[in-house]
Order: sequence, then structure tokens, then C-alpha cells
Amino acid sequence: SIKPIFEKLSKTHTEVSFGQIDVDDNGDAAEREGISAVPTFITYNGGQMIERFSGADAGKLTSMVTALESK
Repeated sequence: SIKPIFEKLSKTHTEVSFGQIDVDDNGDAAEREGISAVPTFITYNGGQMIERFSGADAGKLTSMVTALESK
């Protein structure tokens, strides 16, 4: 499961805000963001989408958060 990694990153990268959307409870948000696979990770900077990927790839998620933190 990727969830423990997501939670760890949210605690260790305090310069980055983390959020989760339950696509079952928020289908409108999932549709608006074009989410068709779970999990999907999307980074934003100032409201602008920077990067997105789908899948439980811990290395990619870590790289994505680290890159966003350095902006």
C-alpha cells in the first residue's frame, strides 16, 4: 500500500501541503481532475498543476514531493 508512504512524506515534508480525495465520495472532484485510476497523485504550485501520475510507485511519489518542495 502507498498510503503509509504518503503519510510519512506528509509528516517529513512540512513545506508541502498534502490532501486526499476519496473518489467514491467525491466523484465530481475526480471527474474535474480527470482521475480515472487510483491512486493518482497530482502536484500543484500556486493552483497550477505541475505533475501527475497514477500508480503506487513510492520512488516516483517521493521524487515528486521533493521536486515540489524545492520550488
